Amino acid sequence: MAIDKKKAAALSRISDKGFDTEKKVMAIDIDAIDENDLTKEITEIRGLKKAIRNHDVIAYLCNGTDPVPVKKEAKKDADDDRNAGSINRSWNQ
Repeated sequence: MAIDKKKAAALSRISDKGFDTEKKVMAIDIDAIDENDLTKEITEIRGLKKAIRNHDVIAYLCNGTDPVPVKKEAKKDADDDRNAGSINRSWNQ
């Protein structure tokens, strides 16, 4: 899987402006975007910040996803359906 070229270019421009660590990227605000002329990269900055928070930077850059685990059916004990299918009987008939 290759790195998304648009995200790589934006990351390059962001790091050229001095935002070269996760801590510095997380500190980017609107004023920093305006001062460093990064308005074109605002979408990528938001996505990169979200990826850093979720610890998914590689997946973000490569547009990758983890497979969703399939839930297995819970095993039923013998006691689970003890009354299933039985007739409601009353002792005082």
